Amino acid sequence: FRRLAEQEGSHPQPTSQPLWGGGACVVCCVCTCVPVRRALFPFLWKKECGHISAMYPLQHATARGISSLSSSLSRLQRRLSSSSASHHLRPHRAATLTLTVPDVPLGPGKTATVRATHCVPNPPHAPTHTPLVLIGGTSQTVNGHTGHVRPFLESGRSLFIYETRGQGKTTLSLQKASLDVHARDFAEILKAAKIEGPVDVCGFSFGGRVALAIAAEYPQLVRRLVVTGVASDRGAVARCILRGWQVALEAGSLEAMAWSSVVASHSEGFVRQHEARVGQWVQELVKANSIEGVLAIVSQTHVDDLSHPLHTLNLARKVTCPTLLLVGEEDRLAPPKQVKVLAETHNWEMHVVPHAGHMLPIERPIDWRRLVLDFLTRA
Repeated sequence: FRRLAEQEGSHPQPTSQPLWGGGACVVCCVCTCVPVRRALFPFLWKKECGHISAMYPLQHATARGISSLSSSLSRLQRRLSSSSASHHLRPHRAATLTLTVPDVPLGPGKTATVRATHCVPNPPHAPTHTPLVLIGGTSQTVNGHTGHVRPFLESGRSLFIYETRGQGKTTLSLQKASLDVHARDFAEILKAAKIEGPVDVCGFSFGGRVALAIAAEYPQLVRRLVVTGVASDRGAVARCILRGWQVALEAGSLEAMAWSSVVASHSEGFVRQHEARVGQWVQELVKANSIEGVLAIVSQTHVDDLSHPLHTLNLARKVTCPTLLLVGEEDRLAPPKQVKVLAETHNWEMHVVPHAGHMLPIERPIDWRRLVLDFLTRA
């Protein structure tokens, strides 16, 4: 309702007076906004219009606010009622899963749980393509991909998103969280979810490096690979940023790490445009993750030693499936020049998206999805 009101130029404001001394509205339990109550309870408005101002203070609800919100809600109701089929509102079946998988580093017989979301299109968008698996960045959870779900489903493919070791509510142990362990987890998670490979894998940042490890170690499970925000060498600036994250986490401040992460991961223009919302994003990141989990990812999955088998270049040499690299023009954590080196070394397709930072899928979602789907559907 607030979004509808904002679009119409009349943001509903709560009243300053408490109701019946309790300060909470017993009618709608959201706010003391008269336009919302009128929309929700027209019968009350009609029956009590002569006394409504005494019951519910109107000093912040203008006539324009009431009429514009009411018309917005009426238009929305007409759109919903004119839908001829339920798939217009819900074009897919979505299941939030808690999968039990082996926790291999702990030894035989040890298990843990993984939180995942499995979405399957409903007709007329029945699956016609290879399933797509999304693997998010360091502190992303299954809820971090919400805006991409419907467009991917409408392309005719099922979608599987999971929280890796160290992310969100997944309970896999953290003593060993290197990229090869994440790749092994992936094989077990697909088995637990009863998803048969090969699948298409789309990984972002940390998830992109996990995706490279999966394609390198389990080539039979991956048909096509899309990697966003991963470079052959991250460079001095990114190494310092990552070191700052690790210091903040070791000091016990996930919030400090989150502030640095949000600012460093977005383009300057995006941060300037959404500065007022950064604090909310930080709190959501802190609420969804644990210090121990994020620290395990930051400290155990970044490899700078060129001789190490889990270095990005060495993993890439083992990848045999078609691969697409994507990067934002203003990415400071994966410099485009170094992404180009990775692409040229292995003759992979690469696209640099202008006016975007490291968080390319969030800053330029339509362009990002278009490039991903074009690559995945190509013969």
